[in-house]
Amino acid sequence: SEDLPYGDYKVSVQGGSLTSQTTLKVGVHDELLKKKLSEHKVLLLAQEKKERAAILAGAKVLAQSNVSISKSFAKLSKKRNEKNKKAWSQAIASWKKDFSKKIAVVGWMEKQNPKTLIYPTAQAKLSQAKNKLVEVSRNFNAKINSTRNIASQTSQASEEYKKAYQDLQTELKNLDGRKSPAP
Repeated sequence: SEDLPYGDYKVSVQGGSLTSQTTLKVGVHDELLKKKLSEHKVLLLAQEKKERAAILAGAKVLAQSNVSISKSFAKLSKKRNEKNKKAWSQAIASWKKDFSKKIAVVGWMEKQNPKTLIYPTAQAKLSQAKNKLVEVSRNFNAKINSTRNIASQTSQASEEYKKAYQDLQTELKNLDGRKSPAP
């Protein structure tokens, strides 16, 4: 037991038809250790709550932002004229500013080492969907400001965003069914 890390181990011994089990405690299990473990569990629960709220808020921002940019694009891309180009420039600038401000709710998670996150897969899918939506906005912008037809790029980016967002939604369903870290 000298080489084992501190912790509780279940040991089982079988001899013939008899089996015996016991718990082997390695290290000092005093009140200080119990207090530190309890404090650590509280921190884990707080982090889980913060991550879950950020992921759900980020998904909501993506959905709202997608609707907003898509409506503006649909309205202003029907006729290619200077008036619509100018209106689009204002709409996309406003959208970018609003999107950046709102999506900042998950910015702290993107800066974290995924190994320190409780929900790294959900965060990765949220980031992927966010990046795809930004790509969609760039393609919308290029299509309105271009004299050539780049509909295939725009529709491909939109489909990629939809797929990334569906993956995020699937992960959110998994997130809701997942148990919290053991207290």
